[in-house]
Amino acid sequence: MSEATALAIHAMAFLAMNRDQTINAAHLAQACHASEAHMVKVCQRLAKAGFVTPRRGPGGGFRIERDPEEIRLFEIYAVFDGDLKVNHCMFATGSCRQGNMHQCILGSKMAEINREITRYFQETRLSDIAANCHARQIVDEPVKPAKPRGRE
Repeated sequence: MSEATALAIHAMAFLAMNRDQTINAAHLAQACHASEAHMVKVCQRLAKAGFVTPRRGPGGGFRIERDPEEIRLFEIYAVFDGDLKVNHCMFATGSCRQGNMHQCILGSKMAEINREITRYFQETRLSDIAANCHARQIVDEPVKPAKPRGRE
């Protein structure tokens, strides 16, 4: 899973918990321990896909558009990383099939793990994981200014 996908899932869970509010990118970035610039890019893609609505100007930010009960994690994943594919090897080159080895030393375990992850993402709703999000209080706190790089 890409960093953008993980960030999108966390941001969507946070927005789902704060469904009645518009949350700015700085607050989302702080809640998800990410850079504001990366969060803006992720939220723009989520907006283009119809998951969030951007609001400009003072008090602007992002608001969840769809009901979290109706959003499966797989849908968010697909926006950033495409379809989940069952992979039989953890190496892109299929290392076990090269040289003298003709089958994976892990047997069918990698395919089994991938199928389980796929099933989880297809069955789990955003509302299911939003209940586990513990960052809700950050909306009421001011955004802390970023520290200049190279200084402590």
